[in-house]
Amino acid sequence: MASIEEDAAATKRIIADAERPVILVGHSWGGMAITQAGVDPKVSALVYVSAFAPEIGDTGSTLIGAHPTPPALSTTTTDKAGFVRQTRDGVLKNMAPDIPITDAEVLAVTQGPLAGKAFGESVTAAAWKTKPSWFIVTADDRVVHPELQAAEARRMDAKTTVLRSSYSRILRRSQR
Repeated sequence: MASIEEDAAATKRIIADAERPVILVGHSWGGMAITQAGVDPKVSALVYVSAFAPEIGDTGSTLIGAHPTPPALSTTTTDKAGFVRQTRDGVLKNMAPDIPITDAEVLAVTQGPLAGKAFGESVTAAAWKTKPSWFIVTADDRVVHPELQAAEARRMDAKTTVLRSSYSRILRRSQR
């Protein structure tokens, strides 16, 4: 994830290959991509999960800064190229505290980095203004603050579900 433009372009390529209408789902930073790419006529709806859902002109930094600071911001590391990721402890304590430890350990070593500069970029379109939208707010989230998620959902007038879960709870395997 190097920029909003690159993420939106990748999303648009997937939309272009679809033969039917598409519902875009964005988790976390993926909300930025679906907000911009979702204006495509093939997109019938948007679903945000623990996500950023910006207005035109909003940046990740302005969204984060308008709400309480999430604990995960204190457990990041930035490499020499300016890409940010969570430390192992950050994944275990903040990203994935309620999934099995073995799954959280895998997440820690396989997480994709995000370009730090992307937090200063804004979308050029806000698809949620014209598309039906849903928002899953994760009430125990330590990465995308629940207050931020709830404020976005209200602003969008999204159909909202609140789950008592963390940021990565959706990754938990079913227990059989």
